[in-house]
Amino acid sequence: MREERQLVEMYLGINGQGPIEWALTRAAFTSVAQTAIVPAQDILGLGSEARMNRPGDGDENWSWRCLPAALTSAHAQRLRKLAEITGRI
Repeated sequence: MREERQLVEMYLGINGQGPIEWALTRAAFTSVAQTAIVPAQDILGLGSEARMNRPGDGDENWSWRCLPAALTSAHAQRLRKLAEITGRI
């Protein structure tokens, strides 16, 4: 797992600097894909405890819910700015 994370950090050019979830979000927005989908858990910077799907777990899958007011105007502003500079809006 550590080796995979190191490879992802090298690919994203962050090498342990800054939150990986925003680097992944930036990678999605700057991709050539027509649509970029970012999980709310990544926007909120949550860890694996907030996963929606755990392979092999038939009871807890898809049970995570976003708490009211968890997504703030600061999150919206950051996503909007990223969408603007990447030509997605």
